[in-house]
Amino acid sequence: MTPPAPDPIIVADAPLAGTAVWTLARDDVYVVDASELSYGMSYPEARYRDLAPRTLADFVESNRGRAEILVILKNDTERRLAPPLPAGADRSQHGFVVLLRFPRTPHDG
Repeated sequence: MTPPAPDPIIVADAPLAGTAVWTLARDDVYVVDASELSYGMSYPEARYRDLAPRTLADFVESNRGRAEILVILKNDTERRLAPPLPAGADRSQHGFVVLLRFPRTPHDG
């Protein structure tokens, strides 16, 4: 895998969101099913970053042409997603952490 572009869209599930924010030094991480982070995500400046699991696939598909997208999930979160995420991601896994990297433009085919 090549290194990510300097401005990818970052999406993480709630259990890994804090780790993503801290490790990547980003304060603009989108959160899938914010649950325990709901208070912080209720502020007007953050509300749009709270993604329902059922809308994640549409969010990824609608943003693929404008930016690279990195989705960081626990493996059990990935299995529970319905609908599943679009095809064409580079997938890697270390332990229970899954990284899906969607390129700036969708794969053909």
